[in-house]
Amino acid sequence: MPEHGSRSALVEDLVDACDAEDFARFRTFFADDFRFCHHDRCFSFDDADACVALLERFAREIIPARRCGPRRRLVEAGNAVAREQPRGGLVRQDSPGMARAGEHLQLDLCTVFVCDGATVAEYHDDG
Repeated sequence: MPEHGSRSALVEDLVDACDAEDFARFRTFFADDFRFCHHDRCFSFDDADACVALLERFAREIIPARRCGPRRRLVEAGNAVAREQPRGGLVRQDSPGMARAGEHLQLDLCTVFVCDGATVAEYHDDG
């Protein structure tokens, strides 16, 4: 494993980049054949650039300063890493099915990352 040392360290670095809203750095963690799926919210991407653009827009327009809370559990098995954590922030504009403007949104997530060498090939959110 290159610079990260382990798949768990790779995931923690990815979360740090996302929380810092460093989306250029965040994008570097994803494989060319990347796939994202938020199972409870029924949306998915097969394109890392489109996924990162949506997350960046979400951070800028809908829930600025959203953050992952302290991780509750981090489990590495084979090429997968599962991370449980709260994620949320103050909602700036209505987000149907999630929260209304002015409300604080907190999702309890279990995120599974499937790694392919030094990148993340799959990113699954449940919660």
